[in-house]
Amino acid sequence: MSRRLQTSTDESHESVDSDVARDGHITWKYLRAAELEDTEPNEVLQRSLTVRSIITTYSSFATRSQRLKDRVDIQNFQNIGAGSQGTVYERLGCTYVNKKEMSNNPGQSLQTEFEMHQRVWDAFAKYGELSGDVRVPQPYDFIPKGLLSPEVLSRMPENDRFPSDMATMERILPLPKVVRKAMIRRFYPGDCNDEHLMAQLLDDKPNKHCLARVYLGKETMTRAKETFTLRNFPLTLKAMAELGLDMGQFAAMIGNAYAIMHWAATITGDDVEFVLGTSTTANNNFQQRAIHLYLLDFGQCENVDMEEEEEDVFQTLKGSMVLQQNQLYLPHPRRSTALYQAWESAYLSTAREIIMNEGLPFDPEKFCQEYEEYLEDFDP
Repeated sequence: MSRRLQTSTDESHESVDSDVARDGHITWKYLRAAELEDTEPNEVLQRSLTVRSIITTYSSFATRSQRLKDRVDIQNFQNIGAGSQGTVYERLGCTYVNKKEMSNNPGQSLQTEFEMHQRVWDAFAKYGELSGDVRVPQPYDFIPKGLLSPEVLSRMPENDRFPSDMATMERILPLPKVVRKAMIRRFYPGDCNDEHLMAQLLDDKPNKHCLARVYLGKETMTRAKETFTLRNFPLTLKAMAELGLDMGQFAAMIGNAYAIMHWAATITGDDVEFVLGTSTTANNNFQQRAIHLYLLDFGQCENVDMEEEEEDVFQTLKGSMVLQQNQLYLPHPRRSTALYQAWESAYLSTAREIIMNEGLPFDPEKFCQEYEEYLEDFDP
């Protein structure tokens, strides 16, 4: 039987890290995994999938990570995902990840991606108060393949022990186990009352690396048992509406992020992702996890030359935005009018301030109008 969750907003609650503490205008909800376990899946997800939640969990991942956080150097690298440029590795107890360039990388070099990532980080550091609490994983270091030590390579999987460039960046931790369990109960296309099946799905390695993509441009998606996974789980409009999530808040946050990418970082934003994930809190406490909306994956982004004519700058930016991957995250002006208005309002507010501060000669209202008109040519 379901019972209502009890949340705490008491300021005397255990302290959290500076990234969380700086959000003083947000009322944080403190949730305990033990209470969430006895709650209906919809309510668990409604309470958890928000940037205003901190979940205390004692899952095996959290417990092992907490125990090993001072012994990171003895841990082997574990594959937790891959992008077009490289493979992403974790080490238990570590709050950063390593991205190692693939030998057959078909796109921009990992070094170029790291440089784009650094530009976005710098832009968000400068205009963080305008970001609406979107978080960019911090880029830490770029290690050319010639400086990659044999000891590091020896801790890689056997099939990836060749020298190649590597980047180090802040890790986006997965959604806690109690949230993943609720996601399976709510979205798995079959009967999940079978405890054996539930345990099997929870123990599946890709499902442990669960981040939720916020798809404000996708109404629904078909889910099949054979391909069901929690890795990069698509939260579509229908799913978010049924869960009662604050899609307007997500739209505004994504609007702020695009404005900072366009006018402060001066990049296209091609193929970026917006995902819900977690970070540790006080003293890298893996057992207390704050949920954030993260902006990541800058491997396809390109520079925008702000010295060019307005027509050329606008064409570069709007041309990038209408690409299929970008449209998954962007609310549509006609099909999701209210969400688009929330996105546009946030985008314009942030863009105006940055453009004025940077002394740029562009009109963001004109750009948004041109983007809407341009998008109509690509509508089915």
